[in-house]
Amino acid sequence: MEYDEDLASNPFLKFFQENFTILYEEAVKNQWILCIPLANTVCHDKLDEFYIRQHIIMQVGEESRTLTNDLVEISNDRLHVGSISVQILFQETIYTKLGKIKAFCIHKDDPNIANIKSPTIFQKKSIRDSIRTVKTVLTHYLKSDQDFAMPEKLNDCLIEVKNCISSLDRRISSCVVCNLYTQLMDLITIQASKADANLNKIRRNNYNTTLEDLNLPEQFKPSLAIALPELEKLPDEKLVADKLDCLRKSLNLLTKTDVPADLDADNLLALFSYLILKSQVTNWTAQLDFIKLFHTSSLLGEDGYLISTLEAVLDHLKQGSFDNKQSFPKNVPDLPLLRAASLGNTEALTELLYSSKFECHPLCSCRSCGLPRVVDALGSDSKGWTALHYATYYGHSDATQVKISEIL
Repeated sequence: MEYDEDLASNPFLKFFQENFTILYEEAVKNQWILCIPLANTVCHDKLDEFYIRQHIIMQVGEESRTLTNDLVEISNDRLHVGSISVQILFQETIYTKLGKIKAFCIHKDDPNIANIKSPTIFQKKSIRDSIRTVKTVLTHYLKSDQDFAMPEKLNDCLIEVKNCISSLDRRISSCVVCNLYTQLMDLITIQASKADANLNKIRRNNYNTTLEDLNLPEQFKPSLAIALPELEKLPDEKLVADKLDCLRKSLNLLTKTDVPADLDADNLLALFSYLILKSQVTNWTAQLDFIKLFHTSSLLGEDGYLISTLEAVLDHLKQGSFDNKQSFPKNVPDLPLLRAASLGNTEALTELLYSSKFECHPLCSCRSCGLPRVVDALGSDSKGWTALHYATYYGHSDATQVKISEIL
């Protein structure tokens, strides 16, 4: 079979040359290999820096890797990247003012439509019946005022939906989830609302955290800048596979080859925490729950790693331990009561406010009995802020109630 492909007019190559001039010049200078998809198979809606980097091969020691750090094997006129195998149609040398660069013209279908055929009549009927079944479960829950107010009923509803969907063929289940995404995501968001509210409070309070606070070098800034927009696409995706793809791309962009060599597991956790801290997404717990609830394949492979990574990062943030340089919110005086209030530590507050031992009798207010407690409870810092101010400012409602009950 002959191929008549003019690489000079290929949309992938033209997009690369026009929009990423510096990267293109670097590829020529380093004699990397360009993998140029056949013109009619270029994913036009995927043309971005990550897509470009996926199609550039460089030599790392004795290995060949893409700029997204995926291992590449070249054999028998085929490229093998992970589980993906594409055909090399022909090789060509592209000449530029800076020098020449080797290019492979490859036959790569759009991954979103690869191996997908039109559903059969039986499959269409199965999709309709499954959507109808899930809608019935959702409607029954939503119409019951009593059930709607009970968290355990919501959990039972979602588990029933999960069992229904997981029993289907993978392609059919994806269609069902896609069609009912809004309703399902709304219920999961309600279920995770308290956890997300607490997480968002932590994110707001620590939004100004810098790389220096995380003990990370400034060299990570470029990779963070391109990974953040990719990660923020995650809530817009309706399929679990697409959400995981956003996570995969974000991680690959964080670990691309031009970041510092000392990137380890702890740094990666801090970097991903930083991304979520700076992102505009407000329901991260719900997004994780959706992925875990409707993920259909094995969790032992790469998907399992991605899910575990996101789960670890959210736990890391909720513990408030991602800031290595300071344990308390900024600009809070070093006074036990004010620190406890700013952190929302209700146990410490209660201990500080109610631990006085009466040396005389319960109604005594001498310096050995009640006076120190009254001074601590109503005392303020140099700005006139009391513990109640700090508890309110940092959004700790439980701590605020402890303070109000003490004052009343």
